[in-house]
Amino acid sequence: MKKRIIYFTICCLIAVSAQAQTVSTLIEEFPGDGEMSFDSNGDIYVNDSGENGNLDGKSVWKVIRSTGDFSMFINDLPIWVVGSAFDLNENLLVTGWSAGTISRISPDGSSANTISNGIDGAGSLEVDELGNIYVVEYNSSRVLKFDSNGDFIESIATGAPIQNPAGLAYVQSTGSFYVSNWTNGDIVEIDADGNMSVFASLEFDGVLSVGPIKIFGNYMYATSPQYHKIYRVDMTTQEVSHFAGTGVASNIDGDINSATFNTPTGIGSLDGNTIYIAETFQGTGRLRVIEDVLGIENIASKKLKPIIYPNPTVNTLSLKLNATDLASIDVAFFDIIGQRIEIPKPKIQFDRLEFDTSSLSRGVYFLQLNNGNPTFINILTFIKE
Repeated sequence: MKKRIIYFTICCLIAVSAQAQTVSTLIEEFPGDGEMSFDSNGDIYVNDSGENGNLDGKSVWKVIRSTGDFSMFINDLPIWVVGSAFDLNENLLVTGWSAGTISRISPDGSSANTISNGIDGAGSLEVDELGNIYVVEYNSSRVLKFDSNGDFIESIATGAPIQNPAGLAYVQSTGSFYVSNWTNGDIVEIDADGNMSVFASLEFDGVLSVGPIKIFGNYMYATSPQYHKIYRVDMTTQEVSHFAGTGVASNIDGDINSATFNTPTGIGSLDGNTIYIAETFQGTGRLRVIEDVLGIENIASKKLKPIIYPNPTVNTLSLKLNATDLASIDVAFFDIIGQRIEIPKPKIQFDRLEFDTSSLSRGVYFLQLNNGNPTFINILTFIKE
């Protein structure tokens, strides 16, 4: 199976230190204002809903996350560009809501082709570990399944409690899908057997419109563009809380309790601790950043200064550390759903540990390390090819 670039936060493994949650603006005047995805380098791809929000957008914009520099990734896609997800070959998939299409864009943005059409309001999409593509169909209140070539397979869910679906999220460990309803504030779970139930609802806060949803580790985040708010759902307890945005349509940065958003739509994260929000503002978008979401201060690098290479790796992964006693370093490996992976004990070299990764399947993994002091725990991400 080819690799799929997925990032989750393994919250229970990271030492925490109370941090202030803050909101800042990465890009003030930004053409992107819709759903987003991240590539394997951590760069952000944001859809464009159209000039002045007139829902005829046909572009995707690429943002260098470290600098905030952005450029057009591709133009002239079927309108209105809504859903966003990378497939197993790092092609970007997007939907055209009005056109009813799924487009596949090459990794360098040089070409795009329509692989599916006839979708009645093509919205958010997801890709599973086998490469199958799932799309919400807004007007028919369905979730459709296509193979990796874009050929239709089946409808995995139809009708109530799904009602005009806007967002879609997938959890590989359970095989469950989650669908957000644009018109009644509910978030619906579709389990691996196809059973549907209301998982959470934003109606407690008077919100009757849910936009895109994303799951990072133990939490689901949902945007409500019409209400200018962002919500968080605990995936274990199903508890829903108002996370950010006062409901006032403006763009005030600062403490999360007072910061405001204007039509927050796209949402994404690499680690669950820094979240990016794409929003509309006076005809152009803004790209906002919410930091210290989990209250995590990852300070291990200040002491151990870990470096892993090569990344991506094939058969051997080296961990270089600023430590005199490498044998005292506790290292554990986890897959993308948080399950511990056993691999052979490392070889101890002069300044590094060498791990045999030949038994791992292709994909994304996490390496946890500490030196016996819980204050200095660190999580590193690597890709096995």
